[in-house]
Amino acid sequence: MLALAYKFIRYDRAKSIGIITAIVISIFLIGQQLSLMFFLMGLMGNLVGNAYVSDNQLWIIESQSSNINAVNVIDRRLVQQIASLPEVESTYPVVVAPAQASFLDGKTAPVTLIGTNSPSFIMGPLESKIHEGRLIDLIQPASVSAELYNAKTWKTTLELNKPIEINGKSAKIALITKNAQTFGASIMYTSIENAQMLGNVSPSKVSIIIATVKNVEDKAKVRRDIEQLFPNLRAWDANKLKNSSVMEIMITSNMGMSFGTLVLFA
Repeated sequence: MLALAYKFIRYDRAKSIGIITAIVISIFLIGQQLSLMFFLMGLMGNLVGNAYVSDNQLWIIESQSSNINAVNVIDRRLVQQIASLPEVESTYPVVVAPAQASFLDGKTAPVTLIGTNSPSFIMGPLESKIHEGRLIDLIQPASVSAELYNAKTWKTTLELNKPIEINGKSAKIALITKNAQTFGASIMYTSIENAQMLGNVSPSKVSIIIATVKNVEDKAKVRRDIEQLFPNLRAWDANKLKNSSVMEIMITSNMGMSFGTLVLFA
């Protein structure tokens, strides 16, 4: 059968070349669309991917949200209340605040401030994603990080100690990250105090609470207890929250349907 097929290929070379070319182009298009989709999916969950995630953590957000990139504020007093549970070892408040950065050359850009307690900086960025500077430098007043690859988007240059303005307040770049970008607005990591000050966030509000459980075996029980005691909250495993964020964005933005249609046509 293969010998007969080879004879047909040699007999009508024009059609054979056309078919092989079409197959190569189709494979290229499928690979291109899938690669782009997986890249964007990685960005959608990178807020979790940039953090110091462990198996004994629960990420607690407002119950109406299932997307880590779009969370509502919650009362900061809940941080201490959850920490008082017998199975919980510690809790970490996180502030997520939208803001506008202004550079000395007149360029402006929407950013999202990610503030966590120092010196742990449990939300990141990971050491492997630090390009210049030290994580501890974010403790300094009005100090933030900036993503290396955002320099081209912002049409500006990035260097350590570069003065900028955030929401009209003086700040500086104390850390430059690499491959720490997320889907949507550019993120800037900082301390929780700086995020509250620069992002005009009330000290009585936080966006996320990360709880560390004493024993991993008690994780499911702690999650149920939190959701029962605090009906307005929902406790997530970090990786499940990451996957939920990706799925919600793909569905609500119709990106999943778009990429799926393109791959099927290819």
